[in-house]
Formats: sequence, C-alpha cells, structure tokens
Amino acid sequence: ITPRHLLIGHTAPVKCIAKASAGPDCHHIVTSSENGEMYTWDTVDGRCLENRQLQRVHTSMQSYRSPESNAVRLFCCGFYEEIVVFEPFTLEILFQLSSRINPDWITAFHVLRPRNRNDDVVRALTTGGTVKVWPLNGDEANSSEPVLENESKQIRCVNHYLKV
Repeated sequence: ITPRHLLIGHTAPVKCIAKASAGPDCHHIVTSSENGEMYTWDTVDGRCLENRQLQRVHTSMQSYRSPESNAVRLFCCGFYEEIVVFEPFTLEILFQLSSRINPDWITAFHVLRPRNRNDDVVRALTTGGTVKVWPLNGDEANSSEPVLENESKQIRCVNHYLKV
C-alpha cells in the first residue's frame, strides 16, 4: 500500500471517518478527532476544504443520501446524548435527534429507508440498552427544535455474557 497524500490538520488522534459525497467516485471525506475537531478533505489533492472545533467528541459517523436527493447528510454520535446531523462540506449542524425518554449516549445507530416506506428512519441503541426510532420526513432542518424519537423501548438480554 502506497499512500497518495498525508492529510495534516488534526491535533489529536482521529476517532472516525466517513464519506462526504455520494457515489462510487466520491473523493471527499470527513474526519473527526478525540478533541472535537472535524475536517472535510478532498482526497484527490489532499486539501482541507473546511474545519471546525466542536464541543462534542464523535465516536461514529455515517454519511447518508436519501433516495430522492443528491444531498449527503452526515449523522454523528459520541460522548453525548443526541445524534447530530451535519452538512458535510460546511460542517454546519442541520438538526439533532434527541430523546424524550431515557436520554443516554448512543452506542450504535443506522440510517435506512425501510421497504414500503417513503421516509428515512434512524434506529439507535443507547449504552443503557434502549432502542430508539426517529422517522425523518425531510423537513427536520427547517425546525429550530430537536427532533424527538417516535419509539423507545428498553431491551433486556437474558444471557449477556459471551462464552468463548
């Protein structure tokens, strides 16, 4: 493996990375470090296109493009209770997915378009074992209020130890 570019900018170790544009010829990425820095990069020439210092530390990022739109949204979770959605090229916050029931750090999430539906859905699991669901209709960025979950259910695992 021969590197094409050395992307220099972060002052702390990088925790996560995601695509910033859609399609197979995607050549933009977003990186986030453990001190809250976010950078958008052009991987063709190694240029930093945008950077921000945030109060939140992200541990997971997922880029998602709705089937009706060419716009990519960057969904992030980490050491905080919300899922924060960014525009990947400006790194501006578009909206937040918050919890009204049992707010807790999100440990895993996925953005998807279920069959037989015309809206996107975010499903998440909190560190306390609560599954949360947020349906997205496309108008979330027009509201100044956080989007609250539609469903929330505590799951209980009977045998939570893995025997090796």
